[in-house]
Order: sequence, then C-alpha cells, then structure tokens
Amino acid sequence: MRALLKRALLYGAFLAVSALALRLLYGAFLAVSAATNAWQLYPAPEAWRRAVDYHAALLAQEQLISAARRRRRPPPPALRLRHRRLPLRRPRSRLHQAPRRPRRRGRKDLKATGPSRHPHVQRRRRIQPPLASAAPAVPPPAPISRDQRPGRSFHPPGTSLPQDSSSSANNCSIGDHKRHLLTHAEPLIQEEPLKPWITLKRNINNIKYLPARADISFKRRYVYIDVGARSYGSSIGSWFRKHYPKQNHTFQVYAIEADPAFHSEYAAKKGVTLLPYAAWVKNETLKFEINGDPGKEDEAKANGRGMGRIRPAAGNQMSGEVTSVPAFDFAQWLRQTVTEQDYVVMKMDVEGTEFDLIPRLFDTGAICLVDELFLECHYNRWQKCCPGERSPKYDNTYEECLNLFSSLRESGVLVHQWW
Repeated sequence: MRALLKRALLYGAFLAVSALALRLLYGAFLAVSAATNAWQLYPAPEAWRRAVDYHAALLAQEQLISAARRRRRPPPPALRLRHRRLPLRRPRSRLHQAPRRPRRRGRKDLKATGPSRHPHVQRRRRIQPPLASAAPAVPPPAPISRDQRPGRSFHPPGTSLPQDSSSSANNCSIGDHKRHLLTHAEPLIQEEPLKPWITLKRNINNIKYLPARADISFKRRYVYIDVGARSYGSSIGSWFRKHYPKQNHTFQVYAIEADPAFHSEYAAKKGVTLLPYAAWVKNETLKFEINGDPGKEDEAKANGRGMGRIRPAAGNQMSGEVTSVPAFDFAQWLRQTVTEQDYVVMKMDVEGTEFDLIPRLFDTGAICLVDELFLECHYNRWQKCCPGERSPKYDNTYEECLNLFSSLRESGVLVHQWW
C-alpha cells in the first residue's frame, strides 16, 4: 500500500514538473518570436475572433430565415417595379394590384420583385391612405387649417370687383376645425352703436383670439401685418406686442404706412419692417389727404397729426393737407411674401379703402393666406362733436359694414371688429 502511494506521488510530481517545463518553453518561444518577428501565429487572435463572430451571425441569420420559410406560405404574385421607390401616380387604379397586408399605425407592406442582393428580404415602405375614404370617419383633434373660402363671387354692397378674376380664389376651402372656430367666434355688433368710439373700443375685450383657441405651433413662420399702422405705439406696441397671444413664437412684423410723418419712428424699432407706401389695388401714385376723423380726436391729438386717407389722383375735391404718395398692389405683395405654411395676422385700418382692398384680396385668392383679420370698417358715423349729425367723410353705412363682416366670416375668414 505504501509502495502504491509512493508511486502515485512520484507520478504526480512528474506531471507537475513536465507542465511547468512546457509552460516555460512556450513562454520562451513567444518571447523569441516577438523579438525576432518570426514564427508569427496565423491567423492572429483578433482576426480569428472576427471570423468566428461573422460566421456565427451568418449561421443565426440562415436559421431564422429557414424557420420563417417553414411557417409562412408562398407569397402571392407581387407588383413588379423598376426601382426601390414606389411612385404610384394613380393610387386608385394601381394600388389594388399590389399585395398588401394591413399593419399597425397605418403601415402597409409592398413586396418589390426587382433586383436585390437578398431575394428573401422583403422591402417595406410606409405609405399614406390614397383615398379620402381611407381616412378615419371621425378625424382626431387637429391644429387649425388654412383660412379658406368657397369658390364663389364676393360682392359686398357698394363695391365692385375687377372683371378679370383669378382661378386661385376657387382653390380655397374651409376645414371642419376652422368652421367650428368661426361658429363660436364672438358675435358681431348687429345694431349701430350711438357712441361707436366707445362701444367698439370696449368690444376688444370680447374678442376670442385664434391662438387662444387652437394650436399654431405647426406653422413655418409667424407674420403680423399692420395695414395703416400710423405710429409704432398706435397698435403694434400698445396692442399686438402686449396683448395678442403668440404661444411663445416670434412674429415678423410688417408696418404699412403711407404718411411720411411716422416713417422716422420705425428706424429704431427692431423686428419691424416698414413699407412706406399706401396699400392699394395696383401700383400707382395717389393723393394722400390728412384731416380729422370723427371719434379719433384723442389719438390725433396724441400723435400731433390727423388721420390720413388715400384718394385717386383724379379724385374729388379735398379739404385737408394733401400730398402725393406711392401705392402698391397689396394683394400681389401678400401672395409674394407669405405662403399657406405661414401663420398670418392682419390688422387693417385704411380709412375707407377697405371696400377696395377686401374685394381685391378675394378676387386674387390672397385672402386665403390670412389666418386672423382685425378690420376697422369706416362709415358715416354719428359725430362726437355734433349730436344727431353724421360724418360726411364716408359714404358707406353701418349696414354695409355689417354685411362686409358677415360676408368675410361666411367665406371662411376669422374677422373681428376693430375700433
């Protein structure tokens, strides 16, 4: 028994010494190889590891593909396309020819049988429903749509449209969400106020602003156009900058003012672009008359200047201070400056010229670019100085102004009565 134990101990010691000797010899071999750059091992450990990972991935992919083939039936004949992109120009007539399988979130699979490095891989592309009937029956709440009106003629009382009408006006339409906003807008003042300079000024507290009722963050740019801006503090600084809800967006401001007395004030105002012209229906030179406006004596006194009004060069006799000013086609400028992707707010106070500009905007389709309009309609008001007497400055009546506002809202324009 002792002899057997002694023999086992000797055998174990021999194995231990042999393993140590082999380890020392292998270490010396590696040291000599590294020093002399000879007897390099091929392939290197890094290359071997990459090769193993690559072949393992290929094997796993082939296993998944073969398993999928066993579980799936052969696909039906597919629509043959020349390229990977699927330019289906006529969805109604050609989309039904391609095999499609409905998936979640509106995804549809189209299998293209064109050339491919991996024929078993099915290329997928997310497409939108081609027909209006494919949309859900009840659309989810969406941001406001573009202010658009039906393609019909617009003839407010006392106005006339140019004979040549643009086809762009027929492309406007009213979305359901915008129609809802128009229906729930603040009501118009139906009866002529005895003191309009007070009633209309108080009415501004009842205005339901569009950004306070709908999301406008999807718009590309945000633009405010003040037609008849006068001084900076008249409406831009006192009202728009302080009270109009902007949803934390920066608005690009355009001030259109023909009176040269206010031009120097805008030179020091940042973020405001001054257009020193008169908004009109075409490019020409007009006569600009400065006189008092009933109900705005306080504003004229604060500015040190009366209200201005443009007249054609061959117009009627004028009683106030008269000067010549350049005028431009406002509707054409609006179509060249903003697009349907922009959010446009407009305030218009043009001393009676609105009965010329508004029909022109409708006739050219430029009114569809305006999201919200604040319009002051001028008519033969009751004079503040002389009870029982109307102002002879304007020929239009309050009923005609009310018809103008009603026609704007019926046509899809969210308009408010300005003072």
